[in-house]
Amino acid sequence: MYTGLADLPDSIRLTDGRWEGEPVAPGGASRPSVHMVPSFRVNGDLAMDGVPDTVIALAVNFGGSGEFLYAVVLRSQETAWSQEALLALGDRVQLRGGRIGNGALYLDLVEAGPGDAACCPGDVVTRGWRPDADGTLAPFDPGIPSSRLSWATLQGSRWVLRSWGGNDPVDPEMKLTLDAGPGRASGDSGCNRFSQSVQDGAAPGEIEFGAAAGTRKACPDPLMTIERRYLGQLAQVKKLGFLGGRLALSYQTAEGWDQMVFEPSGAVESAGN
Repeated sequence: MYTGLADLPDSIRLTDGRWEGEPVAPGGASRPSVHMVPSFRVNGDLAMDGVPDTVIALAVNFGGSGEFLYAVVLRSQETAWSQEALLALGDRVQLRGGRIGNGALYLDLVEAGPGDAACCPGDVVTRGWRPDADGTLAPFDPGIPSSRLSWATLQGSRWVLRSWGGNDPVDPEMKLTLDAGPGRASGDSGCNRFSQSVQDGAAPGEIEFGAAAGTRKACPDPLMTIERRYLGQLAQVKKLGFLGGRLALSYQTAEGWDQMVFEPSGAVESAGN
């Protein structure tokens, strides 16, 4: 049961990670909805009292283009979890990651900066909260400088492709990776290693991949077919963003836009890897 979500019933219960309300207008098709961000969960001891805490994310939509993001702090009870705090993060805020350490919660976000359109946040920030004397989570400045969303935001990180787009998951046995280096992307493309340049566009998060070069090992199908698909979709990517701690690369198709979704896989081990 979750409470305190703005403009919704006092409490709601999710079923299979989702809740839907009555139509916004009588007889209308638009309904308020809430879903749990499936890929995001942070565990730790926020109160530093030996009792486990976990942080999840909820996304609220009222039928329009906006999506309001909340972080929910849950505390372990004997047989269940109870809601301890609710943090409103904003409209169309992107969640890059989070952690609990030294009695504080840190969330890495992409949010709208001065002059950014609501659709396209561009400020990369880290926000912090810690319990005050009565246990209420109070914001504080963690002292981490902000930046603008660009390819450099990913520098030094490694990612593994989990979804081609839509409802098309990648075979979990496949290891299709993306390593972010200064102005370049590299990784495993199914059969070979690849490397290609990446340029930033005029708006935050806009990117363009250059021509791919790589090793020339021949592999049997389906590896070669998968490799061609992977490199072909990367060539169509125009924008990067984040979905609950996952990397989302938006690419163009004949039908419109779709997103390749990657899970984090640690840091790049060394240059060229």
